[in-house]
Amino acid sequence: MVFVIVWSFLFPLSLSNNTSYLTGVLIIMLSSIITALGYFKYFKYNLILFSDQKQYISLVSNSITRIVTTIIQIILILNETNVVFVVLMTPLFSIIRLMWMKNHVIKYYRFLDENAPPNYIAIKQKWNSLTINVSNMLKTIVPIIFITIMFGFEYASIFTIYSMVFHIGRSIVDISCNGISATMGNIVIEGDAKKNERIYLYSSNMIFIITSIFFVCFWFLTLPFIDVYIGEASDISYYAPLLVISLIVNESLSNLNFTPNLLIRATGKYKETSRSAVLEVFAAIILTPFACYFFGFQGALFGSIVASLIRTIYITWYCRKKILSISFNELFKNLFVYIIAITISILTLNQIEFKILSYVDWILYALLIGVSTLIITLIMSLIFFKKNILYTFAVFNIRGTSKNIR
Repeated sequence: MVFVIVWSFLFPLSLSNNTSYLTGVLIIMLSSIITALGYFKYFKYNLILFSDQKQYISLVSNSITRIVTTIIQIILILNETNVVFVVLMTPLFSIIRLMWMKNHVIKYYRFLDENAPPNYIAIKQKWNSLTINVSNMLKTIVPIIFITIMFGFEYASIFTIYSMVFHIGRSIVDISCNGISATMGNIVIEGDAKKNERIYLYSSNMIFIITSIFFVCFWFLTLPFIDVYIGEASDISYYAPLLVISLIVNESLSNLNFTPNLLIRATGKYKETSRSAVLEVFAAIILTPFACYFFGFQGALFGSIVASLIRTIYITWYCRKKILSISFNELFKNLFVYIIAITISILTLNQIEFKILSYVDWILYALLIGVSTLIITLIMSLIFFKKNILYTFAVFNIRGTSKNIR
């Protein structure tokens, strides 16, 4: 907290002359301190729901909060509202979500004793876990910090609008993956190595399907969505195709990390993987300013992409060789098949001409793209991974999934 306060007063000194010092201080204060104060409480309630395999409650509330916040912030931006009020919306709705989660936990978990002494043995890897979480947070804010320093708040606002759109997509993906979280936890608790390997492979295959659909949908839908929202705004160009591509790749890597990270959490391998998280942050900090210099603000995520790729390779290798004992053949097959599926989807849907002038037009176009991509991806999946797909659908749609694995 002390670091955040000091940073709030020091960072605005590096901003461009067209942004006042007070505005910079207020933005950082509002976006950091209030969020940080609520973070620890939110983490506690989220952990309770995760332990009870009801993380979907947290994910749904998070998705609703992101969607509402995004819509309100974009409306405020289009109406040229002071940037301080735009930034204020994020911590404001975060506090509302925190209050709702607190009431939910108090209502349904009356047996919890918040004054009970902590079990220090059970949380002996807390600092390693904290290192990973802090590293993830720092990697997320590195691009926006360098964009603000090197290009000013105008371009930072463009980056924020695009990021908010992808955050909504991130929430949808998280909800889609919720069933995998519960199943992985059940299997790890049972301690059956063969089941662990099987569910890991099938979960990875499902993540590849979700990522492929995500990739294609955002490839076609992001720029039209931004055009509809921005409308006639002409003070600065919001057209940023390179930024869209980098956001898609960055989020796709995050999706592919889902199953390895889930296995790491389920098995408590925080200490063994925390160093790669720190390396990821340092790589992002070192590479991001160079990417911004050569590619402008649209290249701000290039450093994060390289850093994420390093960690993705490491934790995938660690899970497959140190926790489980499975080869990389299935992984390479997944990569090949779904890259082909993405390519076919893009080439096919690129032939469609659809004029988008309103929200209704965009929704119809989104349905067309989404359904078409789903069909193409499932056809490819059934051709190459029929057994995996049928097994996965059977497992993740039945309660008590661990009992259905043979």
